[in-house]
Amino acid sequence: MKGWHKALIIVGSIIGGIFSLALVTILTLNVVKFAIYDEYFSIRTTVCTNNGLDSNYVSQGTAITDDGVYLITSGYMSDKTASRIYITEITTNKYRYVELYKSENKPATYHFGGVAVNKDKIYLASNDKV
Repeated sequence: MKGWHKALIIVGSIIGGIFSLALVTILTLNVVKFAIYDEYFSIRTTVCTNNGLDSNYVSQGTAITDDGVYLITSGYMSDKTASRIYITEITTNKYRYVELYKSENKPATYHFGGVAVNKDKIYLASNDKV
């Protein structure tokens, strides 16, 4: 066997070993995180359902009103129709939605990723628009 061939096998073995070690480390840490953060992963509270998901609605932002009565979600429609705000009463899960328009006949199809509530106002953010 030539010297360069042996060197190539050694280098390949070292790189393969490093890759294998990295993979085992990542998998081990992924398992260990559940043991370390067990309490965190066990905490889950269902507030209410996220309405609209069965009608091409892609939820982007979430807020709860100051009085804790309503869950507000903002998002866009994957079929490119007007984006929406869903207003869900938390205790009854009854909801209604508002379609958003730029003008009378021009739907707003932005990805409304930010929503905030302050008293009787809802604030939306999308890219550089608020």
